[in-house]
This record gives sequence, structure tokens and C-alpha cells, in this order.
Amino acid sequence: MSDTPGSIPNDFVWTTSCHSTTALREDQTQASDIEFTVSKPLLCKKSSYFAAMFEGEFIEGQTQTVNMEEIEGVVSPQTMPALLQWMYNRQFEFNTVEPEEQITAAIELSRLADMCDVQDLGEEMAKFIKEVLIENQDPYPDDNDYQDRNTYATTDEHINSAGYFPRHHAVRGILAAASVEGFFKDKVYKFAKQARNHPTSGIDLLEHVRRHCIPLKQGLGKQR
Repeated sequence: MSDTPGSIPNDFVWTTSCHSTTALREDQTQASDIEFTVSKPLLCKKSSYFAAMFEGEFIEGQTQTVNMEEIEGVVSPQTMPALLQWMYNRQFEFNTVEPEEQITAAIELSRLADMCDVQDLGEEMAKFIKEVLIENQDPYPDDNDYQDRNTYATTDEHINSAGYFPRHHAVRGILAAASVEGFFKDKVYKFAKQARNHPTSGIDLLEHVRRHCIPLKQGLGKQR
């Protein structure tokens, strides 16, 4: 989000810091820090996480300031503005055009939304990831060992990160669903290592393979 939301009554200062857990004063500046002024009523309405902070007996309720320290794969200078943008107008924007980085940003934003209990963003990120995968399919699927068009922009780290979501999460589901074709067609399944070493990845894949096979089985049964 390029513009900070305008002044709203009952606002508070929101500070994200990569290296400090102390909220900035007006006379402090750090290149690694990003500061926003955000509507507290809106924040509490959209997120039970922040409502508990400001309406309970926590320091944030006294200082009217919350500091979000960077968490790898969750809280970052990119995900915080995107989360605020979604909470204000249900839109989001990432500062990258590379498909792999877009998927990474979507996964991180979805994890942040889960942490802050912001509704509907996970489903929206799953739709976004699906669009990125479809628009960036392997242009030459028959020229290599991996014939999976749908996961051309998917990386090992994407599959690993998806395991942090709860079961049946929309983002976990879309990444698993995209892998089914490659599981059947590839000579060497692209994410075989992840399926072996990360039980959640293997379980997700098997569930979507089963969904794919049931209609095939039913169709064969009708031909008898």
C-alpha cells in the first residue's frame, strides 16, 4: 500500500520494526521501521487479535501503539501494508511481478491474516495463487523430466510453508490440487522429497489424488 490511511478519530500509531521491539517516538527514525496511523475501531472490528490487545488489559491499550516485530514468512515490510489495505478496502498489492515471489507474498500474507484472525483473506490468496499458476504454466512441458504445467512457478519453499496452515486451509488446498497432474504424469514427481519429509504435504496430495480418482472410478463403473 503506497499511501498511509488518512487521519481518523480514535486513531493510534502502528509501528512495524525489523530490529526493535520498542515503538518509535516522533524524533526517532530508522530505515528498517515502517509506521502507520490506523483506525483503531476498524482494526478491532476486523481482527479479534487486535481487539484483544486494545480492549484488554495489555500495554497496547494504554499506549495506543502496537509494535509488530518481523517474523520470517509472516510479518514483513510487504505483508503489513497489504494486510492493512485489505482491512480498509478489501484489496491488496504486492511490490513484485515475479510469479514465484508473488506466490511467496500471498502465502506470507495469508499466514499473517491467520495470525491476526482477519477473515476471508486466505480464500482470496488461494484464488490469487491459482491465477498466478495458470498464467505461468510451463511453456515447454515435454522438454524436461517434469511434465507438470501447473507447478512451474511453485517452489520447494512454497510447499514447505503451506504445511504451517491448518488442515483444509484454502492455500494448502490449492497448492496440493495443482500438484496432482505432476504426481500422475512426471517420471520423477517434482515435490517427492517434500511429500516424504513433510507429512502434511503428503496427506494433502493424497486427499486431492483421491478426489481426482473417485470420478474416474465412478465413470468406469457406469461403462460396465
